[in-house]
Amino acid sequence: MVDLVSDWSLSRVIEFLKQKEREGETVLEMDCRLFARTGIRFFFNVVDELAARYGVSRGRMCRWLTYHGLHIARDDRVMGVVMRAYSQVRLSSVEQNNRALADIQNAPSIYSPRDEESGRVSLYAYDSRVLSEFTDLSRACGVAPFRLVQLYMVRSILTCDLPVLGNMLARFQQEVDWWDKWMRFRAESINLAVSLWESF
Repeated sequence: MVDLVSDWSLSRVIEFLKQKEREGETVLEMDCRLFARTGIRFFFNVVDELAARYGVSRGRMCRWLTYHGLHIARDDRVMGVVMRAYSQVRLSSVEQNNRALADIQNAPSIYSPRDEESGRVSLYAYDSRVLSEFTDLSRACGVAPFRLVQLYMVRSILTCDLPVLGNMLARFQQEVDWWDKWMRFRAESINLAVSLWESF
């Protein structure tokens, strides 16, 4: 069986990344920052607690979480459904020279976190490659990159086994379930649009 990073616990990912950094395989880039005015409630409280447990800064913890989060996103079943629907509508809009399908393809999702808080926030992605891939995925999901990055950082946090996070992990799981429902809705809406326009 293939040993996938997406199946690793957060602690194992952190040890792996620390080893890469010790061996000089990683150069932390400073231009991989994302900004937003809203986010998932208590998200940064949990990130700060993890950072304190591992003796690193919030920025470093965010980098590790985005690395793990991207691997989880790549293997996520719901993300796969969205990507297939998005690829189909993009192809159909080009083949048919169809402005309506292109508009549907580029329309933003009305998703927002189930439990949201306001305030200017920022985080670092692991590197420019991770940020670029998240940006591509966010286009298919119809959300700002920060939304997607934060959600998959939450998925990474859910692999953590620190007892102190017990109650917060239940809250975060609800956020993940909420996201999955919205993304299934987006994929179904896109697929319906493609089938309707192809019938004309």
